[in-house]
Amino acid sequence: MKFNIRSPKSTLENYKKWAAKVESLEKLLYSDAWNEVDGYKKYFDMDSFVDWYLLSEYSKNYDANFYNSVFMNYDYSTEKLYMGPAWDHDIGFGNTSKSSTTPGSYGSLLSNNAWIQMFNFFDPLKNSSAAKDYEGFLINQSSWYNRMFGDDDFVSLVKKRWAETREQLRKSIEWIREQGRDLEEAAELNDSVWHIIGSANWPRAPGYRSRKTYKSEVDFLVDWCEKRFEWLDRIFLE
Repeated sequence: MKFNIRSPKSTLENYKKWAAKVESLEKLLYSDAWNEVDGYKKYFDMDSFVDWYLLSEYSKNYDANFYNSVFMNYDYSTEKLYMGPAWDHDIGFGNTSKSSTTPGSYGSLLSNNAWIQMFNFFDPLKNSSAAKDYEGFLINQSSWYNRMFGDDDFVSLVKKRWAETREQLRKSIEWIREQGRDLEEAAELNDSVWHIIGSANWPRAPGYRSRKTYKSEVDFLVDWCEKRFEWLDRIFLE
């Protein structure tokens, strides 16, 4: 993977030192000894990697697909790499034409043997409709996380953390609806000037031309979140 060292700005000597550290961690993750006692779990802060994963997967954030807005921090005092902060959700939560339930959208999911082995629900031979139900995985197909999901301990931590936080997440969906009601008048006034709703401005979610009011956009977001939550809930609580 390509990385940028954003902070702190320093000497070339320190830059090389930090770059070497990132390289060493990635090599460890992909080594034969990656899952042993001195493997990646010794140097990756598992709690932050789990939390960041669940947020990114639930929101299906395409910028978190180990491509653009993925941030990490290394703490030399603990000798651990921490995931986060979470960032850049403008093409998450269904707000992109990539989010689709059309046939052919889930090739990477159905070809991922690791997931088929861990979650029989996704075995296309047993349940051919599973991947359409609701939009499929994204982040666990990505580079480092694809590797980490080959670790049963990591999968267990993901499931445990989902169980711990699911009720808060469910309540947050109603909070979105409440905020939508509070902002409706201001949003309609804004649209009377800029004519954004139903337009082709990027990013845009599928079916945007048919949604002519701010409320219809809020309903779309809430519906997307509810379906995404229910889908992941069924998987992670199995």
